[in-house]
Amino acid sequence: MIIEIKVFSTLRQHLSRSEERPEGDRWDIPEGETVAEVLDRLGLPGDQEMILLVNDLHARKGRVLEEGDVVHIFPSLSGG
Repeated sequence: MIIEIKVFSTLRQHLSRSEERPEGDRWDIPEGETVAEVLDRLGLPGDQEMILLVNDLHARKGRVLEEGDVVHIFPSLSGG
């Protein structure tokens, strides 16, 4: 199934060259894959806090993705 994945800011440094996809951010992933499995697939650090959105709504790592979903992955905000 095809989903779209957008990785932002400092998290992009964890992606390998092959994962910077010139055809856009569309990925073919297996049915039933979760947000956590996508994070693993991308090689993003599992211990780092992230803001996860699926179709512009906050999502947990256990969310099962569906055809056409759009996943946005942001580093956690910090500061004061």
